[in-house]
Amino acid sequence: MPFTLDTHAGKRVPLHTTSLGKSIMANRSREEVEAIIDKHGLEQVTENTITDRDELFDELGTIRERGYALDDEQRVEGVRCVGAPILDESDRAVAAISVTMPKNRLTGEQFEEELPEIILESTNVIQVNLTYS
Repeated sequence: MPFTLDTHAGKRVPLHTTSLGKSIMANRSREEVEAIIDKHGLEQVTENTITDRDELFDELGTIRERGYALDDEQRVEGVRCVGAPILDESDRAVAAISVTMPKNRLTGEQFEEELPEIILESTNVIQVNLTYS
C-alpha cells in the first residue's frame, strides 16, 4: 500500500516526533534540550507522540546508549523510522540520517535490529569521511 509523507526540503517538524530529531537531541546537552522544549513544547502529533518531559529524557538516554532512535508512529500514523546521529570529533550531533517505511513493511526484528545495524554502519562511514577527508 503506497503512502505519502508531508515532508519536503526545509519543512520543520517537532524534533521529539522524529527519529532524526530524537537522535540529535540525545547527543546534545540537557540544557540545550531543555531550551528546545521550553521554546517549542512537546506537541502531541499522534497518539504515540511523547508529550512528557521525563519520558522524553528517558528515551533520549536509551537512544544515546544504543546509538540510534526509533519513531514508531510518533509523527505519522502507519509510519516507522529508524535514525542515527552524525557525530563530530567531540561526539556532538551535527546531523542525522534515517530510513522511513510503512509500519506493515518494517516490523519486528527488521525494525528493532536489522535496519538499526545498517543505519549505524552508514553513520560510521559518514563520520569517518567527515573526520578524515
